[in-house]
Amino acid sequence: MEVLGDLKKDESHESKVKVQGLANKMLPTNSVMNDNYLDLITGELLGNYIRMDYRPLLGNAKLLEDGKGILGMKIEESENEKTVTRWKNGEFTDIDELLSQIWRETTTDKDILENLKRKIQIPDDRIKEIKSIAHAKEYVQELTSNIENQTDLLKVMISEFSVSTADASRIFLRWEQTDRKILAEFAPYAVFCIQIILTFHVALKKGLVGTRPTNKLDLEYLFYLPFCRLFVTDDKFQKMLAPAFLSDEQMFVTGQEIKADLQQIDSYLSTVSEKKDVERLKKEPPQIPDFLIYKIWANFLEWPVKRMPPSTDAERERALERFKEILKAQEKSDLSGYQPREEMDFIIKERVLRDTDPCPCGSGRSLRDCMSTHSQL
Repeated sequence: MEVLGDLKKDESHESKVKVQGLANKMLPTNSVMNDNYLDLITGELLGNYIRMDYRPLLGNAKLLEDGKGILGMKIEESENEKTVTRWKNGEFTDIDELLSQIWRETTTDKDILENLKRKIQIPDDRIKEIKSIAHAKEYVQELTSNIENQTDLLKVMISEFSVSTADASRIFLRWEQTDRKILAEFAPYAVFCIQIILTFHVALKKGLVGTRPTNKLDLEYLFYLPFCRLFVTDDKFQKMLAPAFLSDEQMFVTGQEIKADLQQIDSYLSTVSEKKDVERLKKEPPQIPDFLIYKIWANFLEWPVKRMPPSTDAERERALERFKEILKAQEKSDLSGYQPREEMDFIIKERVLRDTDPCPCGSGRSLRDCMSTHSQL
């Protein structure tokens, strides 16, 4: 939506060109798009389990069986991913134009947060105690954990996250029937998100954050923290709030730090002459512990890789045959007796590639340019 907002920045053709350019930087082959937080919250309130283990949650998933009783998952291209692909091709619909206009109007309404700030009510004795974002979060946690506030808090969540009337009725029925009258147990992800919003409200009232209209929208990035290991931003507002909601198992890095480290790596690459080293460093960072990118890869990507790839012709042949078996796996329509598991044996992620997209091999060339040299494609 933030990218699409530039579509109506002005009425010139340049706006479409800019959105197309930004879209072409999104969704490389080794990336995925998390499900929308609003869908996740509504689903959780209705009884779905939302896993918050720092991995992305993807929709459009189907259970597969490879013919040997081994189960896996096939994740098809989502509607949002299809939309980004359309933008990459410079194709924009009337709905895109309308959404862009609404986005720009929302983000340029200078009074929206000023009005909100005036409406927020916090007891004078408590507002005086709040000196930082961390204090604001502590106050909100106290409010949201109070047993007397649970039903009212659920009503706030229903309103804040635009839950439909039909779904709200089912949610309240489920709430009345549950023995767990603590929302943090009933819907932990929804509580995580509402705590971010309420912390923002308290910080806004106290004057710890400004009333820039885009702040409320920039807040939505934080709703995806449970689905990542690393959060990178150079946005001043996000740099203030994000660290308060990250766990010890996550890492916060500023965009400026990333850029500086990439410049160091670029300088280092200019000193490398061996062809095999040049090819390797197109796909992974130099193994120099002082580099920030090295630390990130070492912390979160099980790198340097300890498992060696198939080295003999026989091993490569077995790996190729296994790969073909996985690609032939059939959708499992009969789920009777199936027990959900923590991990799948294999995952297939569908992705539409244009010939102008970067080749998945990591060469840095386009798919079209690499096709002539990669016979397997």
